[in-house]
Amino acid sequence: MIRHLLTLSTTFIAATLIATLSACSKPENTQSSQTPGRVIKAGTTQVDELLDKSGLNQQISQLPAMVLAATDDQLRRGVVEVDKVRAIFSETYNPADLRYQARSYLLDHLNEAELHKILVWLDSPLGKKVSAETSLPGSPSARSKVMGPYPQLSANKARVKQVQELESYQKATDDAVDLQMAIRKSLQLAINQSLPEERRISEAEFLADDQNMRPQLETRMKQSIEATNLYNLQSLSDSELNEYIAFSQSDTARSYRHALSEALQAALKSAGKKAGLKLAALNAG
Repeated sequence: MIRHLLTLSTTFIAATLIATLSACSKPENTQSSQTPGRVIKAGTTQVDELLDKSGLNQQISQLPAMVLAATDDQLRRGVVEVDKVRAIFSETYNPADLRYQARSYLLDHLNEAELHKILVWLDSPLGKKVSAETSLPGSPSARSKVMGPYPQLSANKARVKQVQELESYQKATDDAVDLQMAIRKSLQLAINQSLPEERRISEAEFLADDQNMRPQLETRMKQSIEATNLYNLQSLSDSELNEYIAFSQSDTARSYRHALSEALQAALKSAGKKAGLKLAALNAG
């Protein structure tokens, strides 16, 4: 019934993830380093503040549209009970539940001292300026707005070098690919639970497909990430951009970005499990 959902269209997701992930524009680390143990037990206000000021709330609000866009093309290709299937994904990938799961992950994995340092950065004059300049919505029209001036902005080779150095620490391209693949794996998890065992996609098959897709996605996204940073950060002086680059190198910045990336993936995994149970029930009925 819904096997074909696994063949996802990547174009829309790639475009929107580039904008939203770069829009958060806070440093990341995609390494699987050990995160600090839970130390935030009652003071959840700081975590909520982080969700808001980091741009994660905005990202989460856009994830359902990305999930539905990833499935809609295939839903139109002969899938029965399309409305019911779409309703299940809309229900399980809703922003409130995704935010709850991401927030829970951050509560369990962020060190309170590191959290304080991040909030200090976000409240600093430069942190506020970066956030204000990079709050571009993740939509096709916004991406078009970013890519238009790219030829002119990229002519400034010194600026391009700075932006490339920033990306070497932020690794936004890797982050965008990781999140896109997390969306795809979440949907696979959901669909697998509604299929007979012999028709399910195995972990090995998914990993092989992931490895085949990644180089192409990385190539496509790399230039878009550069264009987005050139556009979003053009109001920063060279010294301000250098200060931002220096912050991106810090342990605080790396652990912070790693936690945000993992929190989004944890939220998607949870939604996939819930969707799978509902799809299984739909097929059984």
